Amino acid sequence: ITNIRKQISSELGIVVHPVRVRDNLQLESNSYALRLKGVEIMRAELMADKLLAMSGPEGADGFDGIATVEPAFNLPAIWINEDRKMAAEMEGYTVVEPNAVLATHLSEIIRSHADELLTRQDVKELCESVREFAPSLIEDLIPDKVNINTLHNTLRALLHERIPIKDIVTILESLANYAGTAISQDGQMEKVREALRRTISSMFVEPDGNLYAISLHPEVEQVLLQSSSDSDKIGAVVLNPGFAQQFLQRLEQSLQQSYSRGIPPVLLVPTPIRLFVKRLVEPTFPALPVMGYTEITANTKVQSAGTVVLEGAENAQQA
Repeated sequence: ITNIRKQISSELGIVVHPVRVRDNLQLESNSYALRLKGVEIMRAELMADKLLAMSGPEGADGFDGIATVEPAFNLPAIWINEDRKMAAEMEGYTVVEPNAVLATHLSEIIRSHADELLTRQDVKELCESVREFAPSLIEDLIPDKVNINTLHNTLRALLHERIPIKDIVTILESLANYAGTAISQDGQMEKVREALRRTISSMFVEPDGNLYAISLHPEVEQVLLQSSSDSDKIGAVVLNPGFAQQFLQRLEQSLQQSYSRGIPPVLLVPTPIRLFVKRLVEPTFPALPVMGYTEITANTKVQSAGTVVLEGAENAQQA
């Protein structure tokens, strides 16, 4: 657990506080639960005397064992005896030990809830650490131009989408550039993302050097641009439910086609509607990265992984 905390701290730029381990007689045999701030957020099973065998997208059929689901990524899997490891690997299964299953699950839980784990005290200590090598930056910005509350919310928004906050200097300078302007807090956060474009682009570049992106058809973009504008004006989401449903269905089709080729894509959209689209797709596709055009660096090689096309999108009526 200590190594997991160190790894995620280095990866995201946050302090991961100690994880407490407790026995709970109310849990079933071979079960464990993960709690965040005292509330259970996940429960799974772990068989200490067996190995977990995970197959590819086709599922875990065709091999003897106890059917289960890999807890971190919800993949079909089976628990097998240790003497079946070699046979399972020959069948194309990935076989891991129980402690690795738990470690991966805990790591993913911490990453996916990093925004909730970041406290205001953590932010203050982060600023103090910056003061050691850039004292004038903190003195000039905190709290006159950028207050702790704004910085805290911005950092949490970045972590919510798994964007590292290690480059705190760039984040502070970007916030300072738009402090006192008419730009909303959401708008400021989007400007910070643009300033972090090198970091964001590098996160999604595949080993072959390409960033694979699903884009939107121009007619779909236009509907979403208008809906985003109308939503901002009245402070509520303005989007035809039928259009939203069809959009999510077509997006799912594009994602499945990309995943079937072994390509994990991002959804690339015009920057003004990036946050609107992210909030639209997040309930259905929580792990899907949504990037704006201006978050792509000039030297990033972008390859198309599909396009979301809706018939009659130009005739969609906003609610």
